[in-house]
Amino acid sequence: MFTLSEVLFDWRYFEVAVVRFAEIVFHNTVSWYRRLNLRDRRLFTTLLNEAKDTCLDFTPFSGEIWKLDFYYSTYTGYAKDHDFYSRNYARLLWWLESGEDVYHPTPRRSDFHKEVLFSTVQARLAARLVALEVLNSGTKYGI
Repeated sequence: MFTLSEVLFDWRYFEVAVVRFAEIVFHNTVSWYRRLNLRDRRLFTTLLNEAKDTCLDFTPFSGEIWKLDFYYSTYTGYAKDHDFYSRNYARLLWWLESGEDVYHPTPRRSDFHKEVLFSTVQARLAARLVALEVLNSGTKYGI
C-alpha cells in the first residue's frame, strides 16, 4: 500500500499510473464494478515504476460531486481523492491507500450507486424553481 506522503512526493507519476491503470482495467462499464485484487495492485505498481522511468504526467478531469452522494458521504478518504479525480481514479487511489474497495466493502457485500454530480442536482433544483414560479404566477392571474 502507499501512504499519502508517498503519493504527494511522486504526485505526477501517480497521476500517470492511475490514468494508465484505469484505461487498462476499467475499459468498459462492466469492468468498472469488478472487484479489485492483488493482480491489480501489482499492475499499478508496475505502471507507477514505468511512469517514473518515462517522466510523463497527466491530470484527468473530474466534475464537482454532490456532498450527499453515497460514496462521497460514506468514505471520506475516497471523497478527498474524488475532489481531484473521477470516480474510478478516486476509487483506485482510495483502495491503494486503505485497502478498502468502495464498490465491494466486504467479500459478501457490494454497493453500486449512481454517482450524483452537483451540476445535476443544481439543474433539478433550478427546474423546480421555474416550475414553482410558473405555478405561483398562474394563481396570481386566476389561472
